[in-house]
Amino acid sequence: MKKILIIFIILIIALGAFYFYQRSTPKEVNFTKVEQVNYFEKILTSGTVLLEGLTEMKTEVSGKIVAVYVDEGDTSKKGQALLKFDITDVNLDLKQAEASYTLAQSRYDEIVNTTCPTSREQYHQATLSEDELQKKAEKYQTLYDQKAISLEKLEEVKHQLELQQSNTLIQKNFMESCAEGGAKRETAQAEMKAAQARIDLLKNNLKKHTILSPLDGIILQKYKSPGEYAMIGEGLFTIAKQDSKYVEIELDERNLPRISLNQTVSISTEFAPENKIQGYIDYIAYSVDPDKGTVKIHVKLIEDEDFLIENLTVRCEIISKEYPNSLVIPQIFIFQENDDYFVFAYGDGLVQKKKIKIDNPNAQEIRIIEGILPNEIILEPEGLKTGMKVILAE
Repeated sequence: MKKILIIFIILIIALGAFYFYQRSTPKEVNFTKVEQVNYFEKILTSGTVLLEGLTEMKTEVSGKIVAVYVDEGDTSKKGQALLKFDITDVNLDLKQAEASYTLAQSRYDEIVNTTCPTSREQYHQATLSEDELQKKAEKYQTLYDQKAISLEKLEEVKHQLELQQSNTLIQKNFMESCAEGGAKRETAQAEMKAAQARIDLLKNNLKKHTILSPLDGIILQKYKSPGEYAMIGEGLFTIAKQDSKYVEIELDERNLPRISLNQTVSISTEFAPENKIQGYIDYIAYSVDPDKGTVKIHVKLIEDEDFLIENLTVRCEIISKEYPNSLVIPQIFIFQENDDYFVFAYGDGLVQKKKIKIDNPNAQEIRIIEGILPNEIILEPEGLKTGMKVILAE
């Protein structure tokens, strides 16, 4: 019994010593200093990176691909060569068409410069011969009437006249066919036009064998590689405009009164939360999704980052209101008792409990309306009680 009493006394002394040590030894605590800043009330939500103005590039020709100059993720300038088809067959057809045009041009030039002048001269000579025979026939008719020549000689001259008249008509028709608007010249011109049309078609086709970027954009997808064969209508690339990225947010309808067009939004990612990209609201849907209770909004990015790829989920902070010169501390330094909020302040090495009034209890950064002063030192509350001795952690 005596031993038990001694042990009990020793235990009481030890507990008292421990309590005294705890009361007399300052506890090292984390702290923050109350800052006076411009506080922004935010709506925290998430969104999805999307792209607008997508262009699906398809081939208008068939053939073997000999070169691809870009890869997925590359940027392109309008008019930049992206891909090239084999042009051997097209070049061969073009040379043949150019040879056909040269031949048609030669035929036309011959008609205009040689055949046409010659036919005019031949017609002129034929009309002169016809006139002479006409006069001779009239003279022979008079002689025959005077019984100076035989009927046989008169009919011979008339036959020569008929033959010459037929020849003159032939020469006239030939001359007219060679003249401007004539059939022969029109045929030669038609041959030239057909040959030129063939050349134009092949040259246009040749251009289609080199695929050019239709805009300043980003190559999202590449469907073909060198050595592959592509048929007409097959896809080659999917391109988006360089400034086409936007973030789509499905916002809870309860926040609708807090947003407006051109409102500032900060965008960040799970893997780089400190890297915030700025944007602004440029579209608010005209109706609420009845199944989800959300309204769709679009955020246009003011700046861009390569890691913002299509369908990436991002964090969004929508600035709904600004409070200049506000007192702000992190949420972890505030604790609640019943319906009231408190902080532990530092004063002369002791813990002081202060009741505060706050504006936004669910935010990470809390705006203090009253209860503390600028630059006051606030202690992390875990394990603290009023009156405890503390030292500030370095």
